Amino acid sequence: MTVRVNKDAFNIREKLSELEGLANAGASKVIASATKNTGMTLNTVSTPVQFPVTTIDTHGKFSNTNSRFTVPVAGDYFVMFNVNILSNTNVSNVRMQVDGSAVTGYTISNTNHPRMNFTMSGILDGLGVGQYIEIGAFVNTGTVAMDNAGRLMIYKLWYRSITEASKVS
Repeated sequence: MTVRVNKDAFNIREKLSELEGLANAGASKVIASATKNTGMTLNTVSTPVQFPVTTIDTHGKFSNTNSRFTVPVAGDYFVMFNVNILSNTNVSNVRMQVDGSAVTGYTISNTNHPRMNFTMSGILDGLGVGQYIEIGAFVNTGTVAMDNAGRLMIYKLWYRSITEASKVS
């Protein structure tokens, strides 16, 4: 890193302390994790996947009732999940959803499969306070069973560009 000094006196310890303070001010650790313990039946309407057992929830924003995580701090979130769908001769679909709508590029589909583990991870960027994240699943025709195995993990990403961090006057 290059430090440019535009003043006659410059205290490097003071500036490092200021930079550290800026970094810590924006670093709010948001972590949520939940697991499945019951199966469910999927049909042709995207249904939120139930993850009723919360294992970690730093901000108390994961609902065991509807399996939605409500964003407590604006920013980018890393989401990972896995679920098992039993044998299906039609198309099974599992996807990330924000505010009930599919997130483009975050849908897994598979046709004519045996019991299969659907696993996905991705970054949902620019989420605002109060928006919610959920996992939706559906089939193109008929119904299919999802078993009781699965996990959902959500982490808030925090980073500040060097340019932003160095704008300390």
